[in-house]
Amino acid sequence: MSKRKRLCKCGCGQEIKYKPYYKYYGIPRFISGHNARLMTRQMKKKFALLRIGIHCSEATKEKIRNKLLKQVILTCVECDKKFSVSLSSSKTRKFHNRKCYLIYHHREGLSDNAIQKMIETKRKNPLLFSKETRKKIGNSKEGKTYEEIYGDRAGEERKKRRESHRKRWIGKKKCEERPYQGCDWKYNEWRKKVFKKNSYICQKCKQNSDTLQAHHIKNFSSEKKLRHKISNGITFCEKCHKLFHKKHGQRNNTLNQILEFIKLRS
Repeated sequence: MSKRKRLCKCGCGQEIKYKPYYKYYGIPRFISGHNARLMTRQMKKKFALLRIGIHCSEATKEKIRNKLLKQVILTCVECDKKFSVSLSSSKTRKFHNRKCYLIYHHREGLSDNAIQKMIETKRKNPLLFSKETRKKIGNSKEGKTYEEIYGDRAGEERKKRRESHRKRWIGKKKCEERPYQGCDWKYNEWRKKVFKKNSYICQKCKQNSDTLQAHHIKNFSSEKKLRHKISNGITFCEKCHKLFHKKHGQRNNTLNQILEFIKLRS
């Protein structure tokens, strides 16, 4: 890693002192505590002097108070009882209380959007409903198939699961064939040596990145002899690595593709 002088981006003129762990995490743009000091002290003083004596007028203060305290009178959809609500919640509020809301929806039935919201909340927090309510839901749907309850959604869910299963499945491969799971110690050593060779810098954007990755010039799966050779490795940051595979694909990669990719302007 080059140890040239790096100045703080806030404009204070101070030098960022080099530390050995920067080669792994990258050199920061600011000195600690300076990331919010993008303006100089002189500029801050000028802004402060300009703001002296400027206050909100009494008319604007009254407007703010009226907006905060303004109440709108609405009528409940279920019991026709009048109730007052704030201006912000007047567009969405329809019921006097939770009881009226439940009675109305139990009689009329929930809308599609409400059902989807309930499904999402159940997925995020399965213990949201009590044991009694879960038993009631179970008894109401007892004896029914998944297709009878959800209809066409059952087929869509099956397709999603199959596709996700295909993506994750690697097959009956040896431990050497799956380096990304941390099985192969040779791969880990090769990765460290490639980082050192390229001085911990992305070869596309020429920046010290926290998310530096080692890329095989010729594919790992097809070229077994070149798997752990340092000459077959190059460093890219996560963003540039994704861009390369988006352009040239995951298979049959060559050195010419990498040279062409590096020459292109980011």
